[in-house]
Amino acid sequence: MVANPSLTVSPDNVVPGQDATLSPSGFAGPVTYSVNSTSALISGNLVVASAPGTYTITATYGGESATAYLYVSSAGSTTPALPTIASVSPLQLQPTGTQTITINGQGFGTQYPYSGDSPFLEVKDTTREWDAGHATDLVHLYVISWTDSQIIIGGFTGDYGGGLLDNYQLKPGDQVTISVWNAQTGFGPATYTATVGQMP
Repeated sequence: MVANPSLTVSPDNVVPGQDATLSPSGFAGPVTYSVNSTSALISGNLVVASAPGTYTITATYGGESATAYLYVSSAGSTTPALPTIASVSPLQLQPTGTQTITINGQGFGTQYPYSGDSPFLEVKDTTREWDAGHATDLVHLYVISWTDSQIIIGGFTGDYGGGLLDNYQLKPGDQVTISVWNAQTGFGPATYTATVGQMP
């Protein structure tokens, strides 16, 4: 059985001028790399960036590819910035759990897309007293992307819509608190409270 292609960066949180090592696996042959910014250079299996930011690195062989993220913080910074949430897209009742929630801010760190739970993100319905996506929650989150300034959630999975009296779902008027911790430092949480609206 051939493993799915993957790419890791180690370390994935560096300062400008610090090398990180790219480690591809599961490819059928030697990969080529690309990066989303001219501020980062790749030589062999090493990548180095000259400026702070979040860099997307892609390894490709044939028709296969895998992506990893490199977070570069300011040189000389002794205290990483705390996460802050500036805005959250309006929450709408979706009985199936499929909806897009966009969290904008800064200091989120970076993390791979995933479906499940994470120590660094929580969506809590304080009206009905259930929460999703944090630690060992039964209701999970489908995270499409996670950068230092934006997290995009594609919906709820797991036990969404279940629970006593179908309690594990968002309903109009519910108060929801979103909490984000920095995925690299664990600093936080930053919190934001929103109200669930009516279906359009």
